[in-house]
Amino acid sequence: MHEPVWVCGVASPPLKDESALSVMLRIASSNALTHKQTLELLLDRRVSSHEQDLLSIGLANGAGWGRRIGWQWQPAEAELMPALPGLNRVIWSRQTKWCPVCTGLGFHSVWFQLSALAACPIHGCPLITQCAACGVPTGLYKLSRALFKKPYYCPSCSRPIAQSERSVAERWAFLRQAEEVERAFAPLARWYVRATRELIFLDASCRRFQNNEVPRFKAGLLDGAIRELVPFPREYALSRGRKVQIRSYKIRLARDVPRGGPPSRYGLLTAGTVLSVYQSTTRSLLRLVMQQSSKTQFYNCLEFHNGDIASVEGWRSERLALVLMRCFFEAPYFLASPSPIGGAVLRSSIFAPAVIANCLIRANCRSVVLATFLAAYEMANDFVDRGFILRQDLHAAPDELIVLVGAVSAGALDALVAFPETTVSHVVARGSADAAALVASVKSLNAAFYESDRL
Repeated sequence: MHEPVWVCGVASPPLKDESALSVMLRIASSNALTHKQTLELLLDRRVSSHEQDLLSIGLANGAGWGRRIGWQWQPAEAELMPALPGLNRVIWSRQTKWCPVCTGLGFHSVWFQLSALAACPIHGCPLITQCAACGVPTGLYKLSRALFKKPYYCPSCSRPIAQSERSVAERWAFLRQAEEVERAFAPLARWYVRATRELIFLDASCRRFQNNEVPRFKAGLLDGAIRELVPFPREYALSRGRKVQIRSYKIRLARDVPRGGPPSRYGLLTAGTVLSVYQSTTRSLLRLVMQQSSKTQFYNCLEFHNGDIASVEGWRSERLALVLMRCFFEAPYFLASPSPIGGAVLRSSIFAPAVIANCLIRANCRSVVLATFLAAYEMANDFVDRGFILRQDLHAAPDELIVLVGAVSAGALDALVAFPETTVSHVVARGSADAAALVASVKSLNAAFYESDRL
């Protein structure tokens, strides 16, 4: 056991909601230490010189920090980040978010990193992610050499991130206001505790992505779903999130969950039921598009020049969305809306998102097609606004664009699907959301995934 080491700043231990970045920058700047030296001091062991991602701190490597200087400290990140690992990259921002006033006082809260939070709960000023002087992003939320080389300054132009510099006396006075600081963030802490109970099913559905890197479009849907299912406290200023609609359904299964191999093993993800559902649903969407478009408009075709770019001038969003959706599902794909559906050939395992608990049923297949179309419609709006589409925009997988989560329990399937709220959502996804049914489905899904985690 080492004797405690005296360092400047040890008399002001970390505040409850203070981030690991804040504590380490304070120790480093007060003692002229590099980020590696600061880590070794607080961890009491040698560390590699690589840059530590603060969103990846877990309970195992977050215990016992600061013993060498007389602290018993566990970074807030070590408790918060592992609670919902699958949603880590959705709930928390990878870019460091600063309050210009708090930064001048040498303070940064872990709650600033909530993706949805737009303003500091203490001072009310907008949180920033780029230097006010040069406009360059201040960096990712990690312990970087550049940031520790000159703490609280922009790594690019060396101008202060803070709105104004504060004296040492003002900084220490702020750090002694622990109760006031904790009170400002308490509603967010309570919100997160609730989220860890009520978003178990969403979290579990995202853990399969490598390093929890949820695709960008899907992350936007998940963010919107989180705001709908577990609303943030009203007293906080929030960033603008994607508007989504959520539908839930419960289906009594005619037989028990099959114990054989997955549907992909028997080629059932490209033929049979899935192909039938895809063709019938696509025909319904085709009729919808024809109602919205004139005959002349409808028979236009995407023409790529130099193989990479095509104009979408004069296209309607719903028509372009149908082309996009079919490109996502079919191989080979066609670049005109009225291309024949009868001979459609589906991409291998394209309906994998519809498989829930080894079950492949028509309702899930239809949900996948409709949700993908609505995602394509939102994308098409952006392409029409900018006037062109790139060939690479035609390549996406439904699993990257939709949120469909389900579980089977007591012979019944509970499922929830989230999709963008667009001008055609009420036509494509008919029926209104039943609040009571949604609450019941969420409760059932959370229970099912909780039990699955325990096994």
